[in-house]
Amino acid sequence: MRFKPVTEKYKFDPNVLTREYPEFIREAITDWLRSVALVAGALRTLNDFHPDFVKELNLTLRRKFSDNFHVFTFSLFVEPDLATNVLALFLQNYATKSDVEELERVLAKAGSAYAAIITSQSETTEGVGDLVERVPTIVAESAKESLNAEPLLLEAWTACYSRNPDYEKTVSKCCDVLEGTWGKKYFPNDPKPQVKKFVHDLRANASRLAYAGVTIVNPKNTLTDLAEMFSNIRGQHTSGQGRIPTKEEAVFVLHYTVFVWNLENQ
Repeated sequence: MRFKPVTEKYKFDPNVLTREYPEFIREAITDWLRSVALVAGALRTLNDFHPDFVKELNLTLRRKFSDNFHVFTFSLFVEPDLATNVLALFLQNYATKSDVEELERVLAKAGSAYAAIITSQSETTEGVGDLVERVPTIVAESAKESLNAEPLLLEAWTACYSRNPDYEKTVSKCCDVLEGTWGKKYFPNDPKPQVKKFVHDLRANASRLAYAGVTIVNPKNTLTDLAEMFSNIRGQHTSGQGRIPTKEEAVFVLHYTVFVWNLENQ
């Protein structure tokens, strides 16, 4: 449905996001849950869950749920944190790619602070989604190609923007991506790829660099030099100068890696 607001009241600020589930989104969320549950066999009728599903859900979330679908969804909207985790559970276990896309359409249009993302490009497999923190559209679009093409980068993105972020994993996976990208392109015979080693080698031999736009960067290794300290916050080695990354550092490493991947794969 297209809509061009006429008055200020309905010009919704895309930067104002909510972690709640207001009344205007509940019907769409309910319909999505029912649709996914029916296909997955979790519902034996339109209004009643299969006992085995409820039993497993009780154990997984460590609380007692009703087997009546209406009572179940009512309990979700009373407790937004529960609704968020149930959506994540459905995405991770039952949703197909088209299901993930539909939920993301609903969440994005309603101004949710959460986004449904696809974690596998399989068209038929179930459980190919997850729920993460929403980032600005322009940021997500710039990363879309690299996330679809590079599984490790998708893991890093999910770790960074998940509801329980793992910034060590974000940096570690990004380092793996950089080592793979630079190793394949510039050091194909190196048996032990390391980010810092590659940065130093490329600084000494900057003429080898061939990323998109390198002709307007001086010195050419300015881009690669930015990654010199990434290994120190990778997480596996916290002795000496090593330490756990902060959120800001992990976000920088993630988006730097997306940028580099895009330039090196033009």
